[in-house]
Amino acid sequence: MFDSPIDEIKQKIDIVDLIQEYIPLRQAGANFKANCPFHQEKTPSFMVSRERQIFKCFGCQEGGDIFKFIMKMEGLEFGDALRHLAKKAGVVLKRQDPQLQTRRAKILEILELASQFYHQALLKSQAGEVARQYVKERKIDDLACDQFRLGFAPDRFDELYKFLKKKDFKDSDILDSGLVVKKQIQDTRYKIQDTNFFDRFRHRLMFPIFDVHNNVIGFGGRILPGAKTYKGEEPAKYINTPQTFVYDKSRVLYGLNFAKFEIRKQKRAVVVEGYMDVIASHQAGVTNVVAASGTALTLWQIQFLKRYSENIILAFDMDLAGDSATKRGIDSAISCGLNVKIAFLPEGKDPDELIKNIGKQAWQKAIDDNVSIMDYYFKSTFENLDLEKVENKKKAAEILLPVIAQFPNPIEQAHYLQRLAKKIFVSEEDLRQTFENLKIKTKKKYANRGKIQNSAANEGILTKKEDKDLILKQLFSLVFHYPQYFKAIKGRLGEEYLDGDFKILYKNICQEYNEDKLLNIDQLSQKLKKIKPNLPEILGEIYLYYEKNPIPENEALKEIEQLVLRFCESFFKKRLQEIEEKMIEAEKEKDSEKIKTLSLSFSKISNQLHNLTLQKNQKNKK
Repeated sequence: MFDSPIDEIKQKIDIVDLIQEYIPLRQAGANFKANCPFHQEKTPSFMVSRERQIFKCFGCQEGGDIFKFIMKMEGLEFGDALRHLAKKAGVVLKRQDPQLQTRRAKILEILELASQFYHQALLKSQAGEVARQYVKERKIDDLACDQFRLGFAPDRFDELYKFLKKKDFKDSDILDSGLVVKKQIQDTRYKIQDTNFFDRFRHRLMFPIFDVHNNVIGFGGRILPGAKTYKGEEPAKYINTPQTFVYDKSRVLYGLNFAKFEIRKQKRAVVVEGYMDVIASHQAGVTNVVAASGTALTLWQIQFLKRYSENIILAFDMDLAGDSATKRGIDSAISCGLNVKIAFLPEGKDPDELIKNIGKQAWQKAIDDNVSIMDYYFKSTFENLDLEKVENKKKAAEILLPVIAQFPNPIEQAHYLQRLAKKIFVSEEDLRQTFENLKIKTKKKYANRGKIQNSAANEGILTKKEDKDLILKQLFSLVFHYPQYFKAIKGRLGEEYLDGDFKILYKNICQEYNEDKLLNIDQLSQKLKKIKPNLPEILGEIYLYYEKNPIPENEALKEIEQLVLRFCESFFKKRLQEIEEKMIEAEKEKDSEKIKTLSLSFSKISNQLHNLTLQKNQKNKK
């Protein structure tokens, strides 16, 4: 039996298998490593331990168990992460569990029921015949209709609202889902004021929008034939759920929940423009396809795609010559290290039209015959330019140099600079000077590129407390792997030097070693868990730290001694600073006794620091 659903989930889900659904891991001894998904880095500092079921990034300091990973990766509250992992593990959670009663959970439940309502209305309602006929005309088969759970929103003002009210949902929760619109009705003559709720979607073919875990988070609705005008205005062709607590258009890729495994398998993602393009492509058997849903690529969407593949193929109409939103999105993808390519569609058709009118082979050929984004840029830039005119050479450079600056790899930058120099007949040296000046401006402009949610770059800058903790982690990790050198710590690193979790940790490590036996990490972990629940996680991170920074046995003792000296030196300097501040206050108060006591303490610690410095210098000479 398990103590809790959390323990049961942890037993059933292996952290290595979970993380590999998001990023590729490479074996590193008994553990695994990768480039961190939470901040940009060139050298892998993200470690995963199957034995301890934890992860730790030694660059941005993120770490924890499967719940911490999902919360960070998906931006979820704990209750939502619990629900997601429970579903994945096949663990049944009690509905009354207060951890599950989050705002997000309520909204997701409403959206799921709305999706079922719309789908049944499409399949069975008499009014849904107009939608069924439209689906037939668009050549969407029953299998695709069920897979993408297409639906029909009846042409009535409050049918969905009434359906949800019968399910005992509050008006505020239904409103939060984005499915209804709130309107105030006033009659000043009779002093009557009332609030009505109207369905947002009416007489539309409904496209549920799923997150990567198959939760319905929003809807897109396409107007159907026979729609009524309102105040003489034609209804919009497409409308979407507004931004809600669970839905943000800039963070969603339509169809990613169905495409993610095929994207990873094929090592490339195809990005199209609309819902129908995705459905037609999946129906035709080309299933590594997602849609940006009418938006330019955003940093959030780029980061999602990068989890599954670094290769993307764009297959929609683009005007990249100007400073368009599409161009900025592609520049972001390049700067994040994605390999961007373009698929040209024959006869100006979109993927849906291409598949239906010519065939799926033509669509697959367009994907396979892709060209690199830079080939496209060069072609579109020079297509109508007379290079005999100097202003056109300047114009070409102004278009292409900012794009080249986005490439993080200097070899790629050098390649395209050479190509551009030859194309506009100027020396590479002159072009490079212009390029370097541009890079300075670009660096400032894109300083925050790729920083989603928390600022990963700032997380990598250690505070003084973190610096102290890092030294202790290095120190303890070496002692765990080379217990014979524990004597280099004991007696020199006193408990009074430590505080918080590390004080408790050190005290218990000393007790275990006092028993004249090798340290049993699992036994220590169980002991620490009873003292403070978060201590086993810290212990696991320390143990994992060695895998990131292994030290050979013949160098371990020297490293341990240096770390002890560094830590003690830092401790004494901090104590002297604190005493100085107190002495200033005592002098202001003219408290002679306090000044005398503080002076003695200052002198004592100064001597300790001096002796420590001598030891450090002697060690360095050796």
